[in-house]
Amino acid sequence: MSYSKVMKYFRDISAIPHPSGYTEGIQKYLEDFALSNSLEYKKDKVGNVVIYKKGTKNAPALILQSHMDMVWASEDKTLDKTTTPIELVEVDSVLKANGTTLGADNGIGMAYMLAILSNDKIETPPLECLFTVDEETGMDGAIELGEDMISAKRMINLDSEDEGEILSSSAGGAHILSNVSVKFAIQKNVLPLRVKVFGVTGGHSGQEIYKRGANAIIVMRDILSGIKKEKFNLVSFESINAYNVIPKEASFVIATDPKDVEQIASCILSVFNSIKVKYLNTDPDIDLSIDFLPVSETVKCIDKKSFSNFIKYFDAFQNGVIEYSKEDSDKVITSLNTAVVRVDNEEGSLFIGASIRSNDDIKRDMTILQYVSLSRSMGYVTTVVNSVYPSWKEVPSPLREHMKAVYKKMYKKDMVEKSIHAGLECGYFAQKNPNMDIASIGPDIRCVHTTKEYAVLDSVKRVYSYLKKVIEEI
Repeated sequence: MSYSKVMKYFRDISAIPHPSGYTEGIQKYLEDFALSNSLEYKKDKVGNVVIYKKGTKNAPALILQSHMDMVWASEDKTLDKTTTPIELVEVDSVLKANGTTLGADNGIGMAYMLAILSNDKIETPPLECLFTVDEETGMDGAIELGEDMISAKRMINLDSEDEGEILSSSAGGAHILSNVSVKFAIQKNVLPLRVKVFGVTGGHSGQEIYKRGANAIIVMRDILSGIKKEKFNLVSFESINAYNVIPKEASFVIATDPKDVEQIASCILSVFNSIKVKYLNTDPDIDLSIDFLPVSETVKCIDKKSFSNFIKYFDAFQNGVIEYSKEDSDKVITSLNTAVVRVDNEEGSLFIGASIRSNDDIKRDMTILQYVSLSRSMGYVTTVVNSVYPSWKEVPSPLREHMKAVYKKMYKKDMVEKSIHAGLECGYFAQKNPNMDIASIGPDIRCVHTTKEYAVLDSVKRVYSYLKKVIEEI
């Protein structure tokens, strides 16, 4: 019965649009939930909500924590993320969404917390259930958390995505925002071509980057580098994604003399086919389209020198994995994911947005310095850094030891303790309170931050049973 509540609350959450930056509806839902269940709650100035439960046993208080926002992606680009609910589809014991991201990251964690708060049959210590805003776009909720919102010294974060694993540390990171100065020139009587790469596997830039798969922006950069000697001018280049998403598609428009168009199109296909070979295993569906647009009397293009400068700077970016662990060749220490490229006609610039991650804050800062220095050395690039967040360092944890013991008793096997390359809000909570004992768990959720995202329902059920037992025996 209690598990059915988990699914009931997840359906409620899915019916309320809640992409990052637009969580007001979920905030109101949480406030109404607290009032209808006669539970005290607080809401701070940025929209974080804590719901309190007094508990039934004499034990130190425990924080349960998840974030309200989700990464929005849709196969239908006309959908409005601020008004479109998630349409749930259950197929073969997995839960998916119809053409959009599912939002199981972190909607399932929220649903667990609501089910426990509303379950009077569970023996619990005092609970502080913290729901944060805008984790996916910079962990703003964790950064701005009101000082009087939580007081407990131990926390279970519910933002993990692998059953049977308990996380003990995570990466820190930052966003690098670069503006490459460009000048524009008017080209007359040219034929524009729109080139688009699509079908990239994509995924979470922390969890999937170790696979060395394609990044649609980098593929398009490599195509432009491969054809730069041809007679064309760049009109636009666009791919706009959340910083923690590996881009699945990107496009650019070039303009050329109509008599050169066949040669350039052939060159583009040739370069793409050579690139495609590199990704046969990781991105089997990667593809390219070329659309010939009507001949235009005048087209505003980026001039040759600006284009050359852009490619020179962009080629200097070390996208993807920068460093692996010396002890574990599959463990990523530092990475960079280029997530945004767009032409800004008003500012006269090409904008490049990337996220840096590192499980070592010193290496994070060294990587940031490297790219800031690169920008300064080129003169025509300005770079700013924002959304800097700390790594979560592994420390001894009585809470994790308790949780591993409960797991062993329930399932007759050991729980895997693990460090991840993704960022978690745990880093901020540990930074604000070094004495806080933190662990992170979750059910099997796959293909997060993509329209292929799904949650394994049997796993969702088992992890909820496990979480209840951890709380009851704590």
